[in-house]
Amino acid sequence: MWRIVDIFLENSFVLFYGLTLILALVQYPKYFDTPLKYYPILLMYTFLNELLGYLISKDFEFNPLFSELYSDNNVVFYNSYSFIYFIYFLYVFRSFISSETNKKQLLILGLGFIVMSILNSFFQNFLLKPQIYAYIYGGLALSYSIIIYLKENKGILRRKIIKLSLLFWISVGLLIFHVGYTPIKIYYTFSSFSDLELYYSLRRVHLTLVGVMYSFIIYGFLQLKGKFKTMN
Repeated sequence: MWRIVDIFLENSFVLFYGLTLILALVQYPKYFDTPLKYYPILLMYTFLNELLGYLISKDFEFNPLFSELYSDNNVVFYNSYSFIYFIYFLYVFRSFISSETNKKQLLILGLGFIVMSILNSFFQNFLLKPQIYAYIYGGLALSYSIIIYLKENKGILRRKIIKLSLLFWISVGLLIFHVGYTPIKIYYTFSSFSDLELYYSLRRVHLTLVGVMYSFIIYGFLQLKGKFKTMN
């Protein structure tokens, strides 16, 4: 039974990323003039990054790096992706926050993430090791940004506008994912994987969290009936 579940989870990214990207493109005219207009690009990047990482894990010849030293390592692609991912979403949520005080806080958090990413590369080889300290910082900063956004826009929870607020559904999906995945990411980085049963269990939780996150995002796109709106 678990084998069937694992096969589905390991390959489900094609379904979730593909459907999310299709909906993002179909609904694009409804949010093209907002900071979310770059989101389809990030989704395409996400899909290609996951696909490349998967292929490299199966056959090192898919690695575009020329050095044999890194030929069977796909960490560098995930590190690069994580940096762009966090910078983009910190920018998005700062754009939809009205309080100048909160905007300054999120700007400082964004700059702090860049500094942390640079410092992390001195402690862990960017090409070979997951940048765990930058990831933890980015996850916490993004979660804080989401909470600030939801707090400022708490009115959408009591109004029908929630059905139109694409960013609300994106924020809920992202928040659930990062709260659940960050501890798993830490385990992945520092564990020797001696307990294979625990590893596979956490892997299932990880992939399930990905599915939950994209389910919320997909629902957000499906509920987007008119022009994208946000309310304070």
